[in-house]
Amino acid sequence: MSAGFEAVREMSRLLYRSRKVLWNTTLVEFQRKYAGSLFGRFWIFLYPILLLAIYLFVYMIIFKMRFPGYSQLSYVLFVFTGLIPYIGFSEAVTTGTLSIKQNIHLVKNVMFPIELIPVRVVFVSMVTQLVSMGIVLVLSLFEGAPSLHLLWLPIVFVLQVLFLFGLVWILSCLAIALPDVSYFVNLF
Repeated sequence: MSAGFEAVREMSRLLYRSRKVLWNTTLVEFQRKYAGSLFGRFWIFLYPILLLAIYLFVYMIIFKMRFPGYSQLSYVLFVFTGLIPYIGFSEAVTTGTLSIKQNIHLVKNVMFPIELIPVRVVFVSMVTQLVSMGIVLVLSLFEGAPSLHLLWLPIVFVLQVLFLFGLVWILSCLAIALPDVSYFVNLF
């Protein structure tokens, strides 16, 4: 049990010591993600808004979903709220699995610890999730009285990020030795 705590403590120290390098390389990775696209970094906001608009159209116009005591927007927000962590999780795991393999040039760099490559991918993946959560929070406040359960949101988000760190570290290491792991991850 103490070996697990020691490993967590050591990884925490590494993240703290390398925070500036991690921040700068995460910014570079974030800029590279949207480089060459017409809308660029505007996709951070555009993607969740368009996804929500599609759900609004499908559930409100096509299916005309009605639930007694709830507005149509409340139902769509309920569904969209469940999709937000799933999309963030899915993006982090699928891109994180191949992160070390795709950034092999950084592995040879003595200034950048290999353990930070998957962490950087998780951080980039969480940006869209944070923006999506902000959109849902604004619409939820507009729709009705906020719940006290919203106070749990930062804790749940941090737990999700920590879980993704561990999962992506494991999967990215496995994908180096077993390249087929990435295909299974995409299927799951």
